[in-house]
Amino acid sequence: MIIQEGRLWGPFRGYSDQRVRFTFTRGGTWRQNERKYLYHFLYNPRAQVIKEEGRYYLEIRGLNERVEIVRDHSKAH
Repeated sequence: MIIQEGRLWGPFRGYSDQRVRFTFTRGGTWRQNERKYLYHFLYNPRAQVIKEEGRYYLEIRGLNERVEIVRDHSKAH
């Protein structure tokens, strides 16, 4: 099920660790929830958040890899 879709704000540099945050231009910030390393530079890429079996995943248009994410409610970005 698609939970959110749109463009990510600013430069996307891929996946790294649980400190990486992804913010959509129309609001909504998510944090990476697994260790997965992938470098790929895109600016304001199209993305969507998918919910499957109680977990959320970020999919970036043009990439074959997705990453597990959680909502980020922290104030420090």
